[in-house]
Amino acid sequence: MSETAASTDRIRRRFAWSFALVITLFTAFVLLEAFVIPRAGGGALEAPTFTPPPSTSSPEASATPTPTPTPTPEPWPPAPPLGMQRTSPVRSYVDKTRKIAVSTYHIFDSDVYVADIKVSDVSELKTAFAQGTYGRNITQKLSTMAADVGSIVAINGDYYGARSSGYVIRNGQLFRERSAGSGQEDMVIWWDGHSSIVNEGEQSAADLMANGAVQTWSFGPALIKDGVVVVGNSSLPYHANTPNPRTAIAEVEPLHYLLVVVDGRTSASAGLTLQRLADLLAKFGVRNAYNLDGGGTTAMCWGDKVINRPVGDGATGNVQERWISDIIYA
Repeated sequence: MSETAASTDRIRRRFAWSFALVITLFTAFVLLEAFVIPRAGGGALEAPTFTPPPSTSSPEASATPTPTPTPTPEPWPPAPPLGMQRTSPVRSYVDKTRKIAVSTYHIFDSDVYVADIKVSDVSELKTAFAQGTYGRNITQKLSTMAADVGSIVAINGDYYGARSSGYVIRNGQLFRERSAGSGQEDMVIWWDGHSSIVNEGEQSAADLMANGAVQTWSFGPALIKDGVVVVGNSSLPYHANTPNPRTAIAEVEPLHYLLVVVDGRTSASAGLTLQRLADLLAKFGVRNAYNLDGGGTTAMCWGDKVINRPVGDGATGNVQERWISDIIYA
């Protein structure tokens, strides 16, 4: 090989090495930016304000309000659905504004934890961000966040911080208005306590705020809509038909909700497919039900103690909490 050819070959090898190094460093930066580097996202965005209509039972709306009879106290905790039996004593809490009961069941070869929650006002069903901060890759353990907010019961949310799109409305404030696409189904809790399943391709986050949205979750899919099991009616994520740990939120009626977690990937609990999760929630007579982030994220706290068996970041069956970006609690 001539000296000129050898020099040219060295230059080519150096260029190829330099190019590969640049690509490697760029890829590493992109992955760190997406999944590791914490980045606060600022405060709430400006959004249309919503004014609730006047109550039809208020003196201003009716000169002769109709007296309401004194209600008969309902039994608490509520009875389990027909054909289901609790596998441990009920954890129960009652005060002037909340009734909370957590029951455990073993169904479809899986351990299921159901928090039955009745509140007097929609503001009693709350959400919180890790470290009290909205942003990307800002995380804490569920038990830490539960202790910080003083919750009675808490579950993981939709892990909004791992994504850059999908509406984020929490506790009546808008934090992210970028849509995740026309096929993205969200669950919304409204000012009067009822819920809806909405499509981000049909309503903007500003529209939701203008109509009184208090909470949104952008994960999915919807499991039950208007009392009908709908999972499977649209495209499903890859894990839909595989038993996995699951987390879900459901509305029975306005101001009456279920927070549900299902253990999985352990010898004691297989986990559920999305279809079986929907079938399970249908037994409780819910009106709307929605799938939240599951897998290693799935966890429930009573007070600041984890009561299920989260499998953290692996599929080994080792019990460990995953660091997450948000929670739902009462």
